[in-house]
Amino acid sequence: MKSRILLVAVLAAAVAWGVLAAGCKSEPPGGGKPGAAPAAAPAKAEIAQKFCPVTGDPIDPNIFVDYDGRRIYFCCDMCPPQFKKDPEKYLKKLDEQMASGAGAKAPEAAAPAAAGQAVVYTCPMHPDVKSDKPGKCPKCGMALVPVKEAK
Repeated sequence: MKSRILLVAVLAAAVAWGVLAAGCKSEPPGGGKPGAAPAAAPAKAEIAQKFCPVTGDPIDPNIFVDYDGRRIYFCCDMCPPQFKKDPEKYLKKLDEQMASGAGAKAPEAAAPAAAGQAVVYTCPMHPDVKSDKPGKCPKCGMALVPVKEAK
């Protein structure tokens, strides 16, 4: 009985490790639409959007979601599900990016903290990861995003 439990635990750990090790590029192109034929990705130079609205990382032209008549590009396959949870939040962020100049990073990423607030950087997928400066998440490698916290 103990050997079966151990075997199941080892198999579960192997599956979990495989999912984590696959990283961002584990789903099919097209924003993870099962059964959808991969659309021919336009050349990156043709896409005005340059940065992912979820993480702020550079986009992958093969990863996108068509939403409300717009094609929204992402950096990895982990971002479309985040986008689908609150599309209006990310559309606002994307519109701010585009208004700031050809898909540049959102101005909030470089804005200094307001009085009485400190900027803490955290991973969108691992909120327990926090830093006082921008960088990459040590768990998944995604760009840390700014979050204002009261002092």
